[in-house]
Amino acid sequence: MDDKSYGDVMVLFGTPRYFMRFIKQKGLNVYSTYKNVPFLMRIIRKFFFILKLPESIWYEKWKYKLGEVKVLILFFTQDDKIVHYINTVNPNIRLILWYWNPVFRVFNPDKVSDLLCEKWSFDENDALKFGMRYNTQFFLDNITLPKNDLVYDVLFVGKDKGRAPMINDLEHTMSEMNIDTYFYIVNDKALAGNHRPFVPYEEYLTLLSKSKSILDIVQPGQNGLTLRPMESLFFRKKLITNDPTIKTREFYKPNNIFIIGEDNVDGLKQFLATPFEDIPADIVKHYDIDSWLKRFFE
Repeated sequence: MDDKSYGDVMVLFGTPRYFMRFIKQKGLNVYSTYKNVPFLMRIIRKFFFILKLPESIWYEKWKYKLGEVKVLILFFTQDDKIVHYINTVNPNIRLILWYWNPVFRVFNPDKVSDLLCEKWSFDENDALKFGMRYNTQFFLDNITLPKNDLVYDVLFVGKDKGRAPMINDLEHTMSEMNIDTYFYIVNDKALAGNHRPFVPYEEYLTLLSKSKSILDIVQPGQNGLTLRPMESLFFRKKLITNDPTIKTREFYKPNNIFIIGEDNVDGLKQFLATPFEDIPADIVKHYDIDSWLKRFFE
């Protein structure tokens, strides 16, 4: 597959919306799955979903273009209604369900008929367990960081997902080692008087530009790479992670990646003080969205 055939491919994306303009720059037809509507309309939409009313009135303009594409890559979320809708409108589309999150956080692929779609996952274990095809995590080489002076040693911005106790312990440990951190944990659900707003990805990139490294805490049972190793790879930022399987990745270098629970915590400050070690360009390119797309057609 080359760029000339991108006109036959549509991508339905969820969040973060910030990514969409960079995907469009790659020549892809990309849409949000649902319309971006005001807060009150989102409440009404939520009732539509709860009452199992037709959802298609909330779909973006992609629903009018299903007859123009041959391949549709759907970033899959919580149910299979959209799968049935797409097949009803155009049963000849090659529909790829892309699991960008572990199965336990989204929808069980066993509940989706293999006759309707192909199922692909970023997580090797999920791919084996549920009989899905595997493709790597991806990033976009046309996303760049703003130029800023370094302020922090370690950055974490993300949802709790049960990780807060571990992250808070790490923050305490790093503070005792005089390591400067910026940790921002968003609650999984809005709690009265204790809710922190999401940080838009563009703002996150500004914070990242000011940090030497990224903290990556994977959830138990997850085997696929998160976006944090991708950001480390593409932006040349050091990575601190609790994922021991990262040693099997072709981009792994001990100078760039510190593994919690395996590497000696007493060496963390020295790890942060040394320069990022270069990664061969072909390895970085392997994780760019262009290479990711081509693997669906190999």
